[in-house]
Amino acid sequence: MANHGLQDLKWLFKLQIDPKTANSQKPPDLEPATTASQSQGIHQLLQAEKRANDKLEEAKRRKAKRLRQAKEEVMAETDQYRMQRDQAFWLKHAKTMGSQSNLSREIESQTLRNIKELDGSYSTSMESVINQLLSIVCDVKPEIHSNYRVTNYTSTLKEYGSGSWARGGGIRAKRTASPEAAASPEAAASPEAVAPEHHGPKDIAEDRSRLFLRAEG
Repeated sequence: MANHGLQDLKWLFKLQIDPKTANSQKPPDLEPATTASQSQGIHQLLQAEKRANDKLEEAKRRKAKRLRQAKEEVMAETDQYRMQRDQAFWLKHAKTMGSQSNLSREIESQTLRNIKELDGSYSTSMESVINQLLSIVCDVKPEIHSNYRVTNYTSTLKEYGSGSWARGGGIRAKRTASPEAAASPEAAASPEAVAPEHHGPKDIAEDRSRLFLRAEG
């Protein structure tokens, strides 16, 4: 087979140099040897392609198997990690809920104590507070306001007398004298001896104006 291939190469080389010479020197058994070598090469190529396909399929199978194995390993690790974290969570949850239950009991007991203290304060202070309110509402002490000022009506008493009607105004200007004023004329002449009864500022101004006009006349 190697000799036939070498002869074919020589013949092809001669064909490129001188086609006529190559045709005249062509061996008689060249065509059968070339056909056999070509069929054998094609067969080898097909086998090589088949082996390559087999290797590719084997690689794909190994890859898929490895992926499944890796997935299973990852799932196992994930489940294990989840179990660990769940255990840690429930431990913390139990500790926290235990402390919260203690705290709620303490708050409840403190609330009850505060309620008892408020009830005691109410029972002890109720009577005093009621008495204080009643004293404020019922014990009324009438007093003259600090801004109140007694007006001098001595001249009015001298002119009109006690219990007379004001001239020109039609307003009752009744005045009462103190006991000291009734006893002595000097005390009756003082401004503190008399006080107006139901006499407003407008009436006072009118009386003053009338007295001023009479004095001028």
